[in-house]
Amino acid sequence: TVPVSRAEGIDRARVARSAFWSVLENGGLAAISFVCLLVYARMLGPAEFGIYASLIALVELLGVLVVMTFHDVLIQKDDVTPRHRDTAFTVSMLGGIVLLVGCCLAASHFVEWIQAESSASAMLCLLAMAFPANALGAVQLPARRRALEFRFLAIRSVGSRLLGAAVGIAMVAYGHGVWGLIAQHLVTMWAMSLALW
Repeated sequence: TVPVSRAEGIDRARVARSAFWSVLENGGLAAISFVCLLVYARMLGPAEFGIYASLIALVELLGVLVVMTFHDVLIQKDDVTPRHRDTAFTVSMLGGIVLLVGCCLAASHFVEWIQAESSASAMLCLLAMAFPANALGAVQLPARRRALEFRFLAIRSVGSRLLGAAVGIAMVAYGHGVWGLIAQHLVTMWAMSLALW
């Protein structure tokens, strides 16, 4: 339960609007992902999907370390100071760079372990460029959520996903195969983080 002193300061109309935009954001992202999946299923083979799925699963799993390390603390802590934000930003950026370098160094071993073609090593290194992108927005995102700026966040997420989808589908249509999926992910991640700034 929310303490009375804090509950009295809640703007219920603003919370309701924020909830609306949050639902709209999640619904929009799901719809875009579904349409992209249908398009890619027609244009790509199962082997390409399999390689991408293995690589993106690793990147998404490791990316949680960058995005979520300070996320909840920066939202919930009552007295967040510039020093807190600066420290969180520095640690997140260092973490993103370490994960990028680590993925590139371990790429050939991971690709060998999943028995993929050697070009998947380069794919993993490119996908790992999402780590610095995630780190770039790791402090800005919770600040926007803390301020209940869900309208901005919804527009940013859906717009970035549409931009990434347009680039990815165009690349696949022009014969670049799975590289289009990688481009879609990178364009989406970098656009989402840069929009926060």
